Amino acid sequence: MKSFKATFIEATVTLTVLGLTLLATSSFATSNPQIRECHRLGGEFLVAESRQDQFGFCKFDEAIIGAMDLVRQLDSQDTVGSIITYRNFIQTCEPYGQFLTYLDLEKKPLKLCIFEDGSALNEQALSAGRYSPLNIKLTAALGLD
Repeated sequence: MKSFKATFIEATVTLTVLGLTLLATSSFATSNPQIRECHRLGGEFLVAESRQDQFGFCKFDEAIIGAMDLVRQLDSQDTVGSIITYRNFIQTCEPYGQFLTYLDLEKKPLKLCIFEDGSALNEQALSAGRYSPLNIKLTAALGLD
């Protein structure tokens, strides 16, 4: 049978490790510009994968945009294809990009328009358009309301 002191030390170590794990996870989220910008704008950061790589996206209700698109716009005012297309009321992918299907980490398919510059916007947000009730949060996040 363990003594009170041994049990107390074991519990303290467990709580310390748990606390450090949470701190590290939180620190990573705040130090990653994609996650930070997505959360700052009120979105939910998600990861999707293709056969070759994983990509970060920001979800605003059902609208999904590349997380890097938001960072590029913020950091250098370098407006990217996804935002230009959305801002200019263009509701088609081609000839500006092509539709590709990615899988989120739960293996659910995401159909995204990938623009020539690598930026991305999901099919539903693109086809619904800037003034759709489905895109209210995305429109606000991009400062287009």
